[in-house]
Amino acid sequence: MKKLLLALMFFSLIFVTTSVLLAEEKSNTNLSAQAVPALYTNSGTGNQVEKILNPGEIKFFEQIKKMGNSLYGIRKNIENKQEQNKPQMSKASSTKTDLEKIANPSEIKFFEQIKKIGTALWGIRKQNAVKTIEQKPIFIKSLTVPCVKDAIIKKDASSSAVISLHAQNQITGINNRTACQTAALEKMSGQEQFEANKICINDFKTSVQSTNEMLNKSKNEIWNIYKNDLKQCSEMQKENTSSTLEIVSPEDNGEIMINDGNEEGPEVK
Repeated sequence: MKKLLLALMFFSLIFVTTSVLLAEEKSNTNLSAQAVPALYTNSGTGNQVEKILNPGEIKFFEQIKKMGNSLYGIRKNIENKQEQNKPQMSKASSTKTDLEKIANPSEIKFFEQIKKIGTALWGIRKQNAVKTIEQKPIFIKSLTVPCVKDAIIKKDASSSAVISLHAQNQITGINNRTACQTAALEKMSGQEQFEANKICINDFKTSVQSTNEMLNKSKNEIWNIYKNDLKQCSEMQKENTSSTLEIVSPEDNGEIMINDGNEEGPEVK
């Protein structure tokens, strides 16, 4: 009888202990479910609160708070933040909407609206930067060769002449500056010397700007004349080809153009 009573008491103790533990666990669970969202009612993000499963994921969360033995937080929306950080394109400057990462500093000149995002530079590629000269090879026949040779010689002779004139104008400007600045030293006070030297510098800058504008204008005129001369050579070749019975290949037709590397070079400033 005593053994039976002891057995009943043992099982009763186990039942009571188990009930208490289950009730406590349920209470803690309900507390966590109510308390965790309450910690973020003022966050304003509207994102769902998540339990951080392991320490390696902490970097992906923000507004991290500890509840019991666990960490809770709001997952960072990395993609949206990167999109917000991208600079908005100005419609007036370009119609191309793709934002590109600039691979190396040498390509910066091909982009506009450049901004730094993180450690990289991003920008909108200029429309004229992707424009390249693509020309099909044109076979210049013997009857047309003299015409093309004359066009090349004429262009280069004119280019040499305007470059020589530009250099001489630059030298003249330097000589005038020398005379002006040495004369300024003869003034009787520091203020007078300073004012006289300012005039010398302004005159020199005006001279340089004028000679550079003259050079750029001459270069454009020479190149336009050259292109027009080659068009005439192209017409001559077409006429000669159509008047013969020889087989015409794709390389016999088209506009003759021989680039010399200067037609799209930077202007002198």
